Amino acid sequence: MIKKLIDRCLFIFLCCSLIACSSVSSKTALEISSKQESIAGVGCIDAKNSAEIFDQVRWARGILSPAVTIATVTLAPVVLGVNAVLDFADRSNASQMKQACDLPPTEQEELFRQVAVNSGISMAIGTVDLGLGGEVSEVQQTFGTYSGD
Repeated sequence: MIKKLIDRCLFIFLCCSLIACSSVSSKTALEISSKQESIAGVGCIDAKNSAEIFDQVRWARGILSPAVTIATVTLAPVVLGVNAVLDFADRSNASQMKQACDLPPTEQEELFRQVAVNSGISMAIGTVDLGLGGEVSEVQQTFGTYSGD
């Protein structure tokens, strides 16, 4: 019983330590230069400001996903589905941010592919996407199967 509790606490600690990663929107905002921002204007600045919301969502996902999954494994498919929707929303926002800053947006089919791959990897490693979108993207880039934002 105590070992099981310690294992769960360690699992939650590990998950919480991994959520410091930024959202796709935040990474995209950092990639957009101030020169590009000044060329595109106020719409670009407003779009870049939206990244903070997705960082907060990412933080919440990192806390709530493992807690809900540990509390009841039967909710794991629901958690995976919700995280996939939030991942798509983040990636879609990053694409819209690019467009607002006069950069080519990411095609919707590519967004769906990225979310599907991200969810598949998350399921495969048993994390049920515990807010690991950034790390999963890095794993995908390492293996050359990902063309991220």
